[in-house]
Amino acid sequence: YQIVGARRWLDGWAGDPMMSAEENDGESRKILPLVDLRPYDDFDRRHLSLAQGDNDKHGEDDDAAVVPDITVVNLPLSTLLSGERSCELPPRHVEFAILVPHQFVQTFRDNDEEGSLCSIHDLFFASRSKSTLQSRKPWLVRQVMFDGDSLWSEASEIGCVRCFDREGESGVRDRCGVFPYRSLPRLWKPDPLVCSDILPALKDWILDKRHPRSAERIDEKSTNDNCVECVDTNGTVPEKSVGLVLDLGSGAGRDICFLAEELKQFRHRLLRQATQENHSLRSIRFVGIDNHKGSAKRCLPLWKNRGVEDIAYPFLLDLKKLHLVRDHFMDASKLLQSKPLKNQRSDILCIFAIRYLNRKLLSYIANSEHTIDEVPTIIQTQSTAKHSKGVMQPLPPPLFLPPGTIVAISHFCKSEEGASWNFDHPKESNVLDRWELKKLFDGGACSNAKGHERCWQVLKDDLVFDGDHGRSLIQFVARKVS
Repeated sequence: YQIVGARRWLDGWAGDPMMSAEENDGESRKILPLVDLRPYDDFDRRHLSLAQGDNDKHGEDDDAAVVPDITVVNLPLSTLLSGERSCELPPRHVEFAILVPHQFVQTFRDNDEEGSLCSIHDLFFASRSKSTLQSRKPWLVRQVMFDGDSLWSEASEIGCVRCFDREGESGVRDRCGVFPYRSLPRLWKPDPLVCSDILPALKDWILDKRHPRSAERIDEKSTNDNCVECVDTNGTVPEKSVGLVLDLGSGAGRDICFLAEELKQFRHRLLRQATQENHSLRSIRFVGIDNHKGSAKRCLPLWKNRGVEDIAYPFLLDLKKLHLVRDHFMDASKLLQSKPLKNQRSDILCIFAIRYLNRKLLSYIANSEHTIDEVPTIIQTQSTAKHSKGVMQPLPPPLFLPPGTIVAISHFCKSEEGASWNFDHPKESNVLDRWELKKLFDGGACSNAKGHERCWQVLKDDLVFDGDHGRSLIQFVARKVS
């Protein structure tokens, strides 16, 4: 790594840390994202930033003034060592810079690589875990800055210091009575499916814009409490309708965090317009479902630190037990646990799974009924039963998912029919066949008054490749239709 100042950091990174800036001039340069390891109060007092209007104070020509795209995230060292915010670090194949707090500068400089006493070196550069003694891939820290007078003096000269305005940053209550919310800079990226497909669909649902469910529900005129939404004669949804977005196998909760941040910001911007139309915007709540007992301990600090703990909730549930899945999905308010929504209905809008595969659960969802009248109270036929300890046990009745429900899946998938899987992780048994999901969702038919029609419309069935190993992943989206 290079030890740099503010100007050198803004000049960008071109590659080899052993090369001088002059030697790297011909290379494509990029400003590395910065992890500021200082305590919150120090960061609040002042931090590195380039805002619009500060443009090229670091030395470019006025005629070509362009504000560089920089990312600065405050992750105090103590929160990383405790694990509270470690999930916010970038992937290990991403290059970035760090800002060392002044109280650790000397220790960092004096660090002995063989007998390291520096917690920062242990965290970022160690190739073996102290707790498990297992080998690990170090983070790609390419540039290091030291907190001190020289750094801030140089940063002030080139106009890349921002002093925290506590009133302006948190926002004064506007005439709508809400705090303007802004999503925070992040060092990680959600799954491409979350950005490209799930987020736009949820924005349209908030606006009731081009959302197919409204049109489909007009003719049915259903008033059943289990319906995701009740539609009036104009095809509009009552103000009190709340949609639930479920993340199956949510892990650290980063995909939910991304969606919650972006949609909270989106909704607050619209509410600030204070128009009659926008006051009826629909709300969304997010539930991260996982069977790991430590999942909530990872999710909650992330959601709290990023300001979405009021709309995102963890839930412990064994998704292999389909009777429990049905119990909670058919009464979605159970997923909110002790956080009921006063005078508001909460029903499932979207179910997604990112790198989580449960074939029995996907089959159960794919074979769900689209009207509550078609869901029997029990199924006891031999074709749907299983043996448990020598006793015939019925599978749970079909799940009810109304028209408009979105299912989105991103998981490891073979690149073509019959292809081999030449990677150690995940095992081939946990990898989808190329057309497995399409056959599961596109092949199902359900019966209604109009005859047999498809239950699902496949909206997307594409392959992408991950950035670190070149493994193929399916990006699959299907929508429930009547």
